[in-house]
Amino acid sequence: MTSCCHVRDLCLKQSMNEQIDPMIADRHEPINVLILMTGEPSGDVLRRIRPIRFKRKNGKVYKVREIRMMHQERHGKSLQFHYTVRTRKSEYCRLMLDRHTLSWRLVEIMREGVKTDMTLES
Repeated sequence: MTSCCHVRDLCLKQSMNEQIDPMIADRHEPINVLILMTGEPSGDVLRRIRPIRFKRKNGKVYKVREIRMMHQERHGKSLQFHYTVRTRKSEYCRLMLDRHTLSWRLVEIMREGVKTDMTLES
Protein backbone atom coordinates (compact mmCIF):
# COMPACT_ATOMS: atom_id res chain seq x y z
CA MET A 1 0.00 0.00 0.00
CA THR A 2 2.86 2.37 0.75
CA SER A 3 4.29 1.89 -2.74
CA CYS A 4 0.87 2.60 -4.29
CA CYS A 5 0.62 5.89 -2.38
CA HIS A 6 4.20 6.72 -3.30
CA VAL A 7 3.48 6.17 -6.99
CA ARG A 8 0.27 8.23 -6.73
CA ASP A 9 2.20 11.10 -5.10
CA LEU A 10 4.80 10.98 -7.86
CA CYS A 11 2.06 11.14 -10.52
CA LEU A 12 0.47 14.09 -8.75
CA LYS A 13 3.82 15.90 -8.45
CA GLN A 14 4.42 15.39 -12.15
CA SER A 15 0.96 16.70 -13.06
CA MET A 16 1.40 19.70 -10.74
CA ASN A 17 4.50 20.71 -12.71
CA GLU A 18 2.43 21.05 -15.89
CA GLN A 19 1.49 24.69 -16.36
CA ILE A 20 -2.03 25.66 -17.28
CA ASP A 21 -2.28 28.53 -19.71
CA PRO A 22 -5.02 31.04 -18.77
CA MET A 23 -6.70 30.48 -22.15
CA ILE A 24 -6.72 26.71 -21.60
CA ALA A 25 -8.02 27.14 -18.04
CA ASP A 26 -11.42 28.04 -19.47
CA ARG A 27 -11.62 24.53 -20.91
CA HIS A 28 -11.69 22.97 -17.44
CA GLU A 29 -14.95 22.42 -15.61
CA PRO A 30 -16.00 25.39 -13.47
CA ILE A 31 -16.86 24.43 -9.90
CA ASN A 32 -18.30 26.08 -6.79
CA VAL A 33 -15.95 25.91 -3.83
CA LEU A 34 -16.62 26.51 -0.14
CA ILE A 35 -13.41 27.89 1.37
CA LEU A 36 -12.04 28.80 4.76
CA MET A 37 -9.95 31.94 4.69
CA THR A 38 -7.80 32.35 7.74
CA GLY A 39 -6.98 35.71 9.23
CA GLU A 40 -3.33 34.90 9.85
CA PRO A 41 -1.20 37.94 9.09
CA SER A 42 1.22 35.96 6.91
CA GLY A 43 1.84 37.39 3.45
CA ASP A 44 1.17 34.00 1.86
CA VAL A 45 -2.37 34.24 0.42
CA LEU A 46 -2.11 30.72 -1.01
CA ARG A 47 -1.92 29.17 2.47
CA ARG A 48 -4.69 31.40 3.85
CA ILE A 49 -7.26 30.05 1.35
CA ARG A 50 -8.30 26.48 2.18
CA PRO A 51 -10.89 24.59 0.11
CA ILE A 52 -13.37 22.76 2.38
CA ARG A 53 -15.67 21.22 -0.24
CA PHE A 54 -16.61 21.73 -3.86
CA LYS A 55 -19.59 21.07 -6.09
CA ARG A 56 -19.52 20.09 -9.75
CA LYS A 57 -22.07 21.05 -12.42
CA ASN A 58 -23.70 17.62 -12.10
CA GLY A 59 -24.50 18.39 -8.44
CA LYS A 60 -21.95 15.98 -6.93
CA VAL A 61 -20.34 17.38 -3.78
CA TYR A 62 -16.79 16.47 -2.74
CA LYS A 63 -15.65 17.05 0.84
CA VAL A 64 -11.95 17.78 1.22
CA ARG A 65 -10.17 15.61 3.77
CA GLU A 66 -6.72 17.18 3.33
CA ILE A 67 -4.71 19.45 1.10
CA ARG A 68 -1.79 17.44 -0.26
CA MET A 69 0.02 20.12 -2.26
CA MET A 70 -0.27 23.81 -3.11
CA HIS A 71 1.56 26.06 -5.51
CA GLN A 72 1.00 29.21 -7.53
CA GLU A 73 1.85 30.21 -11.08
CA ARG A 74 1.85 33.57 -12.80
CA HIS A 75 0.62 33.83 -16.39
CA GLY A 76 0.95 37.44 -17.51
CA LYS A 77 -1.25 39.46 -15.15
CA SER A 78 -3.09 36.36 -13.95
CA LEU A 79 -2.00 34.51 -10.82
CA GLN A 80 -3.31 30.96 -10.43
CA PHE A 81 -3.43 29.00 -7.18
CA HIS A 82 -3.31 25.22 -7.56
CA TYR A 83 -4.43 22.78 -4.85
CA THR A 84 -4.19 19.01 -4.92
CA VAL A 85 -6.71 17.72 -2.40
CA ARG A 86 -7.75 14.32 -1.14
CA THR A 87 -11.49 13.86 -0.71
CA ARG A 88 -13.24 11.80 1.94
CA LYS A 89 -13.69 9.06 -0.66
CA SER A 90 -9.90 9.03 -1.25
CA GLU A 91 -10.11 10.69 -4.64
CA TYR A 92 -7.31 13.08 -5.50
CA CYS A 93 -8.47 16.28 -7.21
CA ARG A 94 -6.56 19.17 -8.66
CA LEU A 95 -8.35 22.48 -8.17
CA MET A 96 -7.32 25.81 -9.62
CA LEU A 97 -8.29 29.29 -8.45
CA ASP A 98 -7.68 32.14 -10.88
CA ARG A 99 -7.01 35.13 -8.66
CA HIS A 100 -7.79 37.63 -11.42
CA THR A 101 -11.30 36.28 -12.18
CA LEU A 102 -11.86 34.64 -8.76
CA SER A 103 -13.12 31.53 -10.54
CA TRP A 104 -12.42 27.93 -9.56
CA ARG A 105 -11.82 25.08 -12.02
CA LEU A 106 -11.58 21.32 -11.62
CA VAL A 107 -8.46 20.37 -13.57
CA GLU A 108 -8.35 16.63 -12.91
CA ILE A 109 -9.51 13.79 -10.69
CA MET A 110 -7.46 10.71 -9.85
CA ARG A 111 -9.26 7.60 -8.63
CA GLU A 112 -7.18 4.57 -7.68
CA GLY A 113 -4.51 5.29 -10.26
CA VAL A 114 -6.92 6.39 -13.02
CA LYS A 115 -6.27 10.00 -14.05
CA THR A 116 -9.20 11.91 -15.56
CA ASP A 117 -8.49 15.22 -17.31
CA MET A 118 -11.44 17.54 -16.74
CA THR A 119 -11.15 19.39 -20.06
CA LEU A 120 -14.58 20.39 -21.32
CA GLU A 121 -15.75 18.98 -24.65
CA SER A 122 -16.23 21.59 -27.40
